[in-house]
Order: sequence, then C-alpha cells, then structure tokens
Amino acid sequence: MAHGVPVVTSRISGEGFGFQMKETNTPVCMADNPEQFKTCVLEIHTNKNVWLKLRRRGTAFIKATHKPSDVAVAWKKIIQDAMERLNI
Repeated sequence: MAHGVPVVTSRISGEGFGFQMKETNTPVCMADNPEQFKTCVLEIHTNKNVWLKLRRRGTAFIKATHKPSDVAVAWKKIIQDAMERLNI
C-alpha cells in the first residue's frame, strides 16, 4: 500500500489493520477463498478505476497510520523490551 500497489488480503489480515469485510471504503480488497481472491485480482487488473481507487485509499491509509516518527517509537520499544528480556 505504501508504494501505491493495490492489496488483496484475507479478512483476518484486513481486520488486523482495522478493516471490515463489508466496508465499501477499505483500501484493500478482501478475499476469504480462492474464488474471491481471483475476483479481486481480476477486478483490480482489468478496471483502472478500481486500481486507482485502491491505490489512493491505500497510500492515504498508510500516511495517516504509519508516520515515520510513530514507527520509530514502536521499534524502539520493541527493541528495548527484547533487550530487557535478554538482560542486555
């Protein structure tokens, strides 16, 4: 998403990002079985408007939720927690 490439993902993965399967404004196409996955891929690659819509929504989502400063803070905490557990 960060690079403007539309994403096809499972419902479980989408929910991890806070998306719901029935939402109409998600930045991803969610699929829970091979037929749905195929439908998403074909729709994205044959419909320029769908490609552009998912691209626009995806990059906006990443910019809003994954700011570099927030990511740096999260990684710092992960590393500090790991070092504490290892007594480093």
